[in-house]
Amino acid sequence: MSTDALAQLSQRLVTFTMILLIAVVLLNSIVLFFPAWSFSNEFYGITLSLTDQRLSALNVSLQTLPWWQVAGAGVISLLVIAPLCYCLYQLRSLFQTYARRNYFSTRSAQHMSRVGASLGVWTVMTLLADPMTSYWLTMLNPAGERVILIGFELYHIVWFFIALCVMAVAKILEKASILYEENKLFL
Repeated sequence: MSTDALAQLSQRLVTFTMILLIAVVLLNSIVLFFPAWSFSNEFYGITLSLTDQRLSALNVSLQTLPWWQVAGAGVISLLVIAPLCYCLYQLRSLFQTYARRNYFSTRSAQHMSRVGASLGVWTVMTLLADPMTSYWLTMLNPAGERVILIGFELYHIVWFFIALCVMAVAKILEKASILYEENKLFL
């Protein structure tokens, strides 16, 4: 792939990551402000928030909960996607750097490192969101009927691994950019 083609692809990815970032924020806003849409079985084939499996495990019907409790679950969901949004923002910045044909720079290494770190934080937040959400949705139940769900799945391990790999590649890119700058001095 030529450098021009790579720069054009990077520019397209800048646009795509921005669209993805906006879509994530808009979908989560729908969840937050229109819980009747988000907590239904499916909305145009997309499950937006709490799954039926989680709700049935909690024995909770969102229609019977007070609005503030449903909104609180939406806020917890918003807090969970904040690191993901930051990750997409850093990924967009990385592609902008590449679109300017600035492949070996400490700036691109910093963006990549932030992508990996925010993926790791997002994974931790998804792990913490289940117990927080389950307790929040059952906190008005009588004593002995409140539930805290704790779950760990294979995709958590996969996302941790991907986050660590991205941060390792960022360190390699940082070393490569230092070598690149040193080689430019000799030329």
